[in-house]
Amino acid sequence: EVETNIEFYNYSDDSDYLYPIVEFTLDINTTDIKVINISDDNREFIMTGLLPNETIYADNSLEILTSSTGLNRLPNFNGKWYRYVRGLNKIKIIGGLSSYKVTYQLARKVGS
Repeated sequence: EVETNIEFYNYSDDSDYLYPIVEFTLDINTTDIKVINISDDNREFIMTGLLPNETIYADNSLEILTSSTGLNRLPNFNGKWYRYVRGLNKIKIIGGLSSYKVTYQLARKVGS
């Protein structure tokens, strides 16, 4: 299995979790993906039984999951939405991906 480790620092002024939008495409040899946030008590975002080269779009804040195949992929998902804790997040991705994109907006305090 392919394993990738990344680090993300959540600088948000919000003390709650940050739920990003994640878009990824599986590589030709991958049908299962596991994204583990080691910094969040090893919380696991897991999808199984996908198709090689399939693209998944997960809006973790709105809890929306879509697939490039048009199929409903909620039955393939473990239900643990991807999130970041405040501060350093150590992420382990298990499964081959040809692309991985994270979009988010940090909360900022305005005024005094």
